[in-house]
Amino acid sequence: MLSIAYFVVLGALAVLSTSAKRIFIICGFYTFYAFLTVLDEGSVPRLGPVTVYRALYLILAISLITRWIKDPALSLQMRRCPFFSYTLLIVLLLASALYSQASQPFSGESGSLWGRFVVISLFWMAAFHVQKESDLKIFAATTVAVTIVLASWVIWSAAHLDFQAYRGGVKSDQNYVSSFVMVGALPLLNSFFAAKHFFARVGSLVLVFFVLFTCLLLASRGMFAAFAVAAIATTISALRHRRRALITAGVVLIATCGIAFLLPGGSSLIARFNEGDLTTLNERTIVWSYSLKYFADSSVLRMMFGQGLGSDPPIINPVVPELGNYHNDYLRWLMDRGVVGLAAFLFFLYGVRRRIAHSDHPLKPVMMGWLALLLVSALSEAASDSHLFWIVLGIICASCALTSRAGFSQSLPVRSPEPISSKPSVGSTIPRWV
Repeated sequence: MLSIAYFVVLGALAVLSTSAKRIFIICGFYTFYAFLTVLDEGSVPRLGPVTVYRALYLILAISLITRWIKDPALSLQMRRCPFFSYTLLIVLLLASALYSQASQPFSGESGSLWGRFVVISLFWMAAFHVQKESDLKIFAATTVAVTIVLASWVIWSAAHLDFQAYRGGVKSDQNYVSSFVMVGALPLLNSFFAAKHFFARVGSLVLVFFVLFTCLLLASRGMFAAFAVAAIATTISALRHRRRALITAGVVLIATCGIAFLLPGGSSLIARFNEGDLTTLNERTIVWSYSLKYFADSSVLRMMFGQGLGSDPPIINPVVPELGNYHNDYLRWLMDRGVVGLAAFLFFLYGVRRRIAHSDHPLKPVMMGWLALLLVSALSEAASDSHLFWIVLGIICASCALTSRAGFSQSLPVRSPEPISSKPSVGSTIPRWV
């Protein structure tokens, strides 16, 4: 019965694929993926031979073809996205599979060439679904809804164990859950700054507190550090020219964090810092130092172009078998695709940052926070293996393409401007199924 309900929703999304409301398709994909991989891990809803994921990709394809045919402004909008650097990433991905020393790239297993290609393709799939400035607001609202549901589930699970279980007692990968929870927290934080009415501010702050407590229960040290940096980036961007408001907001958020630490289970994050393996960050530093030594001992050609796709198991397994990957995205790009690959990845990320800086979108602080979250989380996780990473970046770049200041790049065709509201906008490994 539940599978039928899933496919009824998919049918509604299929109808939207031929309309101007196609942003709901990528929002639906984001929601389905978050809920099914976290709340119903290991189960793939299907109707006969068709799984929910295959149906979603089919709907995405129909939507893309329809927009390509019906929207003449699409090609000009896409020129404002960093598609040169993105295309370079694709080329390096394909090339690295050809000279890889591992059998993984063409094995059809998790982390294979096809799996990585599909995940990275979500960047332009997401970008093609942004047609209006308001689409970013819709996507941000979707991330908030997903965050509230997942946060409620985490707190409910922890409460059933009297808040005594390790990391809230959540059996799913806590880092993976944290990424979805934190993405939706940043629009809430921006809404706290942008709201004009007292009750709207209080409501936003309560939800921020709710999410912050969830993060403490999950106790993901790397992700919490990424969230802290992202929150600072969002705050500074939102209150850049309001020094008193910036100081006040900082005091309020620090007090909110302090209260969250005092709640039952709130000390889970502190307990994680008292673990015996803190000096090696769960053996990550061992992997990082060994990998860099391996890189330094490689030939010049391997330094330039890397060891090939899927280099982690052959290099890491003899040292720390249980980790399975480098747990650092920048290191992985360096080891898999060499100096050229890492430079291309950083150049792409710089292009995203530059487009945000030139954007006039009212949710610019949220985009700054999202980018900071992804960049810092990549220091301790294989963030670019996740669907969330590329969807968020695609949404950001396409939204910036609609609101970039004059002189940044070629302008889109002139069309009637939408009325501007006086109200503020509200703002590791490849996951289980592709």
